[in-house]
This record gives sequence, structure tokens and C-alpha cells, in this order.
Amino acid sequence: MDMETKMKRDYFPDPLASDEEKKGDAYGLQAAKAISLEWFNGGMISNGADYKNRRERIVQNRLFSRGKQSIDRDKNIAARNQGDLNYMNMDWSPLNIAGKFVDIVANGIREDLYRLDISAIDSTAALEKKKFKEGLKKKMVAAPMLEKANQMLGIDLRDEGYIPEDNEDIEMHTELAFKPKIEIAEELLIKYVKSTNNWKLIKEMVDKDIVENALGVVRVYTDKYNGVVVKYVDIENFIHSYVRKKDFSDAHYFAEVDTITLSQIQQESGYDEATLRKIAEKYATQNTNQGQTILDFRRVKINEVLNYKINVLRFTFRTSKNITYKKRKNKHGSFTMVKRESTYTSKRSENERVAKTLDTWYEGNFIMGSDYIYGYKESEILARDKNNRAMPCFIARSSNIYNNRLNSFVDTIEPIDGQMQRIHLKTQQLIAELRPDGVEIDIDMLAELSTKSGKKLTWEDALNLFNSKGIVFSTRADLGDEGIKDRAALRTPTSAQSTKLEQLVRAWLHYYNIIRDLTGVNAARDGSTPSDTLVGVQQMQILQSNTATQGIVDASMEITKKTCETISTRLGDIFRFGKDLKDVYTNAVGSQNLEAVRALEDRHLHEFGFIIQMLPTEVEMQEFKESMGIALQEGSITVDDKIKAERIALMNIKQAETYLTYRRKKSMKEKEEEQMRQIQAQSQSNAQAAMQAEQAKRETMQFETQLAVQLEKEKAMIEVMKQAELNKVNQAKEEREYQVEIFVEKLKSLGREQETMYKEDRKDKRQDLIDTNMSKMISQRQQENSAPINFENRFNIKDAAQSLQPRTTPQQ
Repeated sequence: MDMETKMKRDYFPDPLASDEEKKGDAYGLQAAKAISLEWFNGGMISNGADYKNRRERIVQNRLFSRGKQSIDRDKNIAARNQGDLNYMNMDWSPLNIAGKFVDIVANGIREDLYRLDISAIDSTAALEKKKFKEGLKKKMVAAPMLEKANQMLGIDLRDEGYIPEDNEDIEMHTELAFKPKIEIAEELLIKYVKSTNNWKLIKEMVDKDIVENALGVVRVYTDKYNGVVVKYVDIENFIHSYVRKKDFSDAHYFAEVDTITLSQIQQESGYDEATLRKIAEKYATQNTNQGQTILDFRRVKINEVLNYKINVLRFTFRTSKNITYKKRKNKHGSFTMVKRESTYTSKRSENERVAKTLDTWYEGNFIMGSDYIYGYKESEILARDKNNRAMPCFIARSSNIYNNRLNSFVDTIEPIDGQMQRIHLKTQQLIAELRPDGVEIDIDMLAELSTKSGKKLTWEDALNLFNSKGIVFSTRADLGDEGIKDRAALRTPTSAQSTKLEQLVRAWLHYYNIIRDLTGVNAARDGSTPSDTLVGVQQMQILQSNTATQGIVDASMEITKKTCETISTRLGDIFRFGKDLKDVYTNAVGSQNLEAVRALEDRHLHEFGFIIQMLPTEVEMQEFKESMGIALQEGSITVDDKIKAERIALMNIKQAETYLTYRRKKSMKEKEEEQMRQIQAQSQSNAQAAMQAEQAKRETMQFETQLAVQLEKEKAMIEVMKQAELNKVNQAKEEREYQVEIFVEKLKSLGREQETMYKEDRKDKRQDLIDTNMSKMISQRQQENSAPINFENRFNIKDAAQSLQPRTTPQQ
């Protein structure tokens, strides 16, 4: 019966049943039988069941990739008739052609090619990051004031740590340098869990399963004694619900077939002897138990059946659960919440039913082919994703699945590999039948030769001569009427075996190239590219090959990512509820980082996000280093920037490129500012030089003027001193001359004054005389016969001389 047809039938129990009913063993037994019906046809493992068919296919692919596949088909093709194999002397061992391609792809999925970035995404971590940024901003704002205080007051309060220059610098430094302690602790915890569970070996087996059978499965669960356990799941024994998605997000159940002894079942379940005997009786003819002949299982000693192999189906299925509370208002006006059963209904108006529906997973152990189930319960510690959906303990991923059918890397190359195996066998057969080239000799045409002794040589002697020297002597035979027989005495038949071998080799290479084309594992990927191939061409071929197998790599990385997410979630539950296990993990972190231990005190408050980041390839690193070299040569970055960028690029080349771009932009800006400062400084220097030159010129002129003034002053002083000395010598003479000059001047002045006065006086006298004369003339006219009047007047010289006598001045 097809699985999709089985799914349409209502084999599974009612998903809307109450929680109390779901917790019962009857509900779990019905779910286990429904799973058994889909994969085992409702009974034991038998031929024709879907489980058997898938398991045989998985085993066949595993044998094929190891070169251990069956050769019966090749023998049937080689033997056309019965008994033909008796005449074939061949080595039937298959060539492990597929193993090379499987190993190349599986070994290429290395964890050193990518890293898992763990980031705290809760509000507490966001607040811590915000405080870190604010601290940097405070340092940036306070730096100028502290520098000024140091210069003016001599008090050094400057921060010795990193001080950003702008907001962009704050963002860049936060991105590169800020890492909360809780993230460091979480990385150490996950690393510890993976190392204690031998994750490296588990990952190698899972990767091999994905390549060989397109399916990889890991189980992560919490053990109350061992903590978080990571276990490899053999896909031969793994089953799941009908799925169409590669991430199995649409699966509603998972199960694993585990073949254990009856003694182990007794330890796990606690069944009594009667139940164990019934189970042993059902498996009397299963799992190689038929070698032990037991007639009556009710009376046989229990020790004789405890080593029986029993198939146990360890299953888990998804369902829902209702968390129901009775909300009651008390007399104080507040509310109290009392947990009730899922079927609870409020009978009083003052009470209210409050319910919340969540998805959950139930798990249990079912003894196949029976009605026995044990350990059935709701999963105690469930991991939940970011959408608060419960995650199963099984983590399954497929590289290629369509309608529940797997199509693996090995399935792709198996038909071509079969053709190459048959060509290999045919080549063996042809080589085994190879013979030396035949030589046909006509004895009748050999010449009979005589030696010096007269002895004739026979055809045996001629044959020996041919074998040793390669010389053949021939004769012509006269056949009478038939003429002379003339033909070669030696003839070599042609052979076509060499051309057949060439055809087989060409066919083998043809199919080999088909495998490369189908899988994408080209010559550059497997290392067979000629050494003189251009590097660019080779890198393009490797890129194309990686693209062809990207689905396999994605499935492997998704398993790693989901495993780490589940480990992280289960660790959160342990730090929330499990005190003993909490101490174990705290000590594990403290042994490597004491500072991170304090962060674990609030581990249950944090949530984490996981991102897979591919590490840079050699080509990317080489290109990045070349870019840095160019930037270093042009002076846009410093040596310190180069060292830091290389260190960042080892983990995240995009972040390194962002940092390098930021540093180049900042360096170029600083250079521009420096150039502007230099230009301004040069301008100021030129202006200052001009001012200084002008000042010097003015000072020179002023100095020259001062010198001239001083010189003139000195000259004047000398002249004054000279004149003073001369004055001292010629003082008496000068005084006399001075007196004479004064006297002369006074005489002149007095003469002029006297002259003026004289003239005025003479004028006045003349006027008076005229007036007098006129008066006299008038009187004379009036008097008749008066005598004539004499108008002449004598000048008194003696009086004039006395008035001009010089005055004497007293001696100094």
C-alpha cells in the first residue's frame, strides 16, 4: 500500500482529544500502531514494507560507495549462455569508482570552511549594547574638555582606552569590538556539549549519509544525569511521516527502530517475567532468534530468553495541549488563578475559564508486532524555536527529497558506474584473450640451401634462422602446366584486438566524463587539472563544482545550525530548572573564561540567534590582500589598519571590507583635512613672512631714520658744543660786536625815528608856519602899509646831536 494512500486513512488517534486522554497509554499505543502500519504494514519487519524497501536501498548505496556492491547483475550480462562464466578468467571485484566522488564531496563539507555566529537577540543584550555605545559617546564628548583641563590645570583625567572620533567610528567599533559576556559563555557551552558528545565523528557520519542517501539525522535530548546529549541516528533505522519539505518542518512524527535484547527491555520497562515471556514468544522466529528451539515459553527459564533480539520502535509525535486555569475574583478585588484539567468548564458566573493552546511532543517505546508500550509520556524538556513552536528531539535534513522519496548523489552516478564496471570486465576479458601475432610459413616455398660441407638445410633450420635473424629464403616451384608457383613464404595475419581495446578505453573515459558532468565534480575539484591550467579557469571550474553540490552542503550546515539551536534551548531550560546540571556547565565555562561565568547567572533571561557564515576562500583572501596592498601603497591605510583588517577577514571578509572601506574613507578625509591645514598653514606662513618682511623693512627704514636723526642730532650737538666753545672764546668780541650792532641798529632806528619825527615836525612846523604866514598875510592885508614879514627859521644842531647820543648797557 502506498504511504500517501495510508495517510488518507484515519489511523492516528483524535488530535482534539483531551490532554488527560492523550497522556494515557492507549492513546500512545494507537499512535505507535498507526506509525507501524505506515512503515511495517502493521506487523513485524517484512519484505515489501516501506521500511524494508528504504532500508535495503540505503544499505545498497552505502555498499556501492565503498565498492562492495553485488556483481550478480554484471555476471548475468557477461554470461550470454549457460556455462560461459567457466571460460572467463576474470577478477569480478568491482572498482570503487563512486567512492572517489563520494569522498570528495563528503570531505569537502568541513566545519573549518564556515563558522556559526551566535548573537544574543533579547532586550537585555540590546540594552547592554546600547549602554556600550553611550559609553563611547560620552568618552568622545568628554575628550576635548579633559584634554583642555590637562593643558590648563595640569590634571590628567583622560581615558586611556579607545576614544572614538565620530558616530560612524562608534558604530564600527561596536560592530568589531563589542561582544557581550553571555555570547562568549554561550559559545563555550555549545562547544563543551559538542566536544563531550564527540560531535566531530557524528558530523562526519551525517555528512556521509547526506552524500550517499540524501538524508542526515541527529537526535538531541536532555538526560537528567548526562545533561544535553547529541546522538547520531542511523538512517537505516529512521522513519518519519510523509514529507515534501527538505527541512522536515511538515513532519508530525519521527521514529527510530532499535534492536535490543529482552534483558535491556526489562531494565527500561520493568515488565514482569510473564510479559517478557510473551514478548519472547512473538520474536522466536525473528532477528536470528530461530536458532534457539523453545517449545514452551511459559515454562522455560527466563535467563534462556533474555538474550533474544527485540525490535523496539522509539517514537515521538506532535500534538497540542491545553493549559487551563480557573480565574476567580476574591473579596479584595484581585484575581487568583487555579490550574484545572483541560476539560474544565466554569459553572459559576464569578469564575472564568482561561485556556491557552500550545503544541507539544509525546514520546514512547513500542514493541513492534505487539500491544506493549512503555515509557510513554509528554516530552519533559522541549526546545522551542523563535515562534514558540515545540521542536522535536530529532533533527533531520535532506539534500533532495520529492514526495517522501530520496534522491541522493550516489543514486545519480550509480547507473553510469555500472556501465563503467562492465567496460572494466570486458577489458579484462579482452586482455586475457590476447595472444602474440601469428606467423604463417609455407614450407614448400622455403629454399633448400647447401653448406660448405655439402649438407643441406631443412625447413627446421630455415625456421630457426628466421627466429634468430629474421631472414627467410624462398624458392619458386615449377608446377608444369599450372605454371610457376610464386607467393610469399611468410605471412602475418592482421589482428583487430588493439582497436577493440582503444574503443573500450574511449567508452570508459566517456562515461567517466558523464559522471563529472552529472555530479559537478570536475577535474579542478578532484585535483586532476593539469598544472599549466590558468588559475582563473581553474577557480571558475571549482566554483561551478561547488554550485552543483551546494544542496548537500546546505543540508549539512542546516543540521549543524539546528543542532546548536536545540542545544542552546535545552541549556536554557537546564539553567532555569536543573540546579545540579547547571553547576556542571558553569564549571565547564569557568575553566576557560572566568568573566563569562557571571553572565551565566542570568542565562535563562537571554535568547540567541544563530547564523551560518562561510569563511573566506583562499582566492577571496588573496584578492582582499591585493586590495589592501594597493591601499597601503597609495597611503590610504596604515600598517596597523592592514593587520587588523586581515585578522577580521579570517572570520568575516565582508566585515573586513566594511572596516577597510571605513578606514580608507577616514584616512582620505584626514589627508584632505591635513592638506587644508597645510595650505592654511602655508598661507598663514606666507602672510606672516610678508608681514615680517614688511615689518623688517619698516623697522629697517625706522632704524635708518633713527640713525639719520641720531646722526643729525649728534652733528647738531657737536655744532652746539662747537658753537658753545666758540661762543666762550668769542663771547667778548661777539658781545662788543653785538653791542655795536645794537647801537648801530638803534642809531639807524633812532635816525629813522628822528627822521620821521623830523619830517613830521617839519611838516607840522611848515603847516604851522604856513598857517602863521597865512594869518600874518591876512593880517597884513588887513593892515595897510605894514612891513614885510620874514618867514625864515634857523635849525638847532646841538639839540639834535644830544637826542642821538647812544645809551650804555650794564655788563653781564
